[in-house]
Order: sequence, then C-alpha cells, then structure tokens
Amino acid sequence: MLSSDSEPSDGARAAVVSRSAQPVPCTLLAEHSTELQSLNVFGCRGLGADALNALLRVVGPSLRALNLNGAIGTQDVTHEELLIKCPGLARLEDNGRVRKW
Repeated sequence: MLSSDSEPSDGARAAVVSRSAQPVPCTLLAEHSTELQSLNVFGCRGLGADALNALLRVVGPSLRALNLNGAIGTQDVTHEELLIKCPGLARLEDNGRVRKW
C-alpha cells in the first residue's frame, strides 16, 4: 500500500510503501513525489538497487529522512552513494540492509 500524509507529526510530507501491498512502480512514485521529505521502505525486500536509484534521482534532493532497514535488495547502493543522492538527509536508517541468513 502506498500512502501519503500531508501533515505527519513533524509537518513534512511522507510516503510509506508497505511490504504487504501491491507493487508500486518506483517511477510512478517518483513522478508524483518531487517534494517528498520522508520515505520509509522498511522491510521492502523486493525493492532493488535499480529501483531505489531511479527513485532517488527524482526525490533524493528533497528527502530529509530515509529508512531502508530491511530493504535487503538495496544493499548494492552504498551508504556514501545515498548521502550523495540525498544531500539534505538529516536522518538515514540503513544499517539493516544486510541479509542475515
């Protein structure tokens, strides 16, 4: 499920992609999210590095918070690459992207 809240607790725009939802093409999300400030893809194992890169090309400059924990398909995108693509990040949670089994 893709949901967007216009006024979350911190007043920033947010989008959450639920791992139990129908797949949402990242290009569709990116096209309509050029001012997205918070993105939480926690546990989205099907999200791959190519899809993440496509998404960050559009939304990266506006992001202030990014949670990639559990998104193990994105582990080919390095921490350093994330910081370059998202220069305004104040919070990056990406420690849990490594497969544990």
